[in-house]
Amino acid sequence: MVMKRVFVYVMAIMFALNMPAQTLVYDSANAGVVKSSFIDSFYNEEWQDVEPYVLKKTTTAFSNQGKEKYDIRLFKFKNWEEEPGDFNVIQISSKLQPAFVQMDGDGWNYFYTEKDTADSSLPFYTIEMENGCTFVLFSGITIDSTPPFLTVYALKDGKATLVFNKHAYINDLVALNGIVDFHLQMNTLEYETLESTAPVKPADIHHLIFENGRISYK
Repeated sequence: MVMKRVFVYVMAIMFALNMPAQTLVYDSANAGVVKSSFIDSFYNEEWQDVEPYVLKKTTTAFSNQGKEKYDIRLFKFKNWEEEPGDFNVIQISSKLQPAFVQMDGDGWNYFYTEKDTADSSLPFYTIEMENGCTFVLFSGITIDSTPPFLTVYALKDGKATLVFNKHAYINDLVALNGIVDFHLQMNTLEYETLESTAPVKPADIHHLIFENGRISYK
């Protein structure tokens, strides 16, 4: 009996050691702390003749159990109708924050996953946490072999904060018991020839997990 308990204990330790380590990306309890290592730069230059922006969508989001309202307006650069991306400008405002504006030359599409496990008729994916924080997620576009951006904003106390922006395919998402797990692939699979069955480098798989107002990456 003692040996069996020791064996189970050793196996549990080995399992824990083999589990990918989770890194805290953001905790809404410390809303002012943002980790720059999880925010890649957007693609922006001194664009010419792109204003006034063309309004594409006006919608709303809420935090704090519906008590705090955010107006979200999505725009396309003027004269960029033939360029990829459904919108290039994200504007989020509330009573406490006149306008938080983010631009990206490549832009974002209506939200999607590789397995079509999200409603692609919506411009972003919303996660409302029980602690009052709401996360809104935007999916970018694929350029050549570069994965699209996954852009995440935290909405809390009437303010929008950029907390995550990384190149990643969203292979899938699973929402269960208040936890939302995004299955990410951080690279594009490339093959030496058309006949090759194995990629040059394996898929770089990670998870972005939303739980209790926190975001973890593993």
